[in-house]
Amino acid sequence: MGSDGRPGHEVGHRRAGGLGDDDVRRLRRDPRASIVVAAPVGERERWVSIAGTVTVELDGAHDLASRLPPATGTSTTRPAPPTWPGILAEDQVRLVLHPETVNRYAY
Repeated sequence: MGSDGRPGHEVGHRRAGGLGDDDVRRLRRDPRASIVVAAPVGERERWVSIAGTVTVELDGAHDLASRLPPATGTSTTRPAPPTWPGILAEDQVRLVLHPETVNRYAY
């Protein structure tokens, strides 16, 4: 549920380059978006996909981010992510996905 009371899924987004950030700019121009969540490799196949439009909200991102645990895991191909306090100290926007279609599959 979005902060406005409408159904929606909130996703925090860190603004690395201010409001002109490429991802945010693209979503403002064309708000269509989708997300797919799938079972890990080696497990029985199952997934859910959600497609709809995104609104870019200027409030609530820090509150949302402070409720999420820091990401864990490492990657050998990417540099280490910034520290969690560093992420929380940056300007952020909140992306709210308003579902139009939801599909799922389980084998």
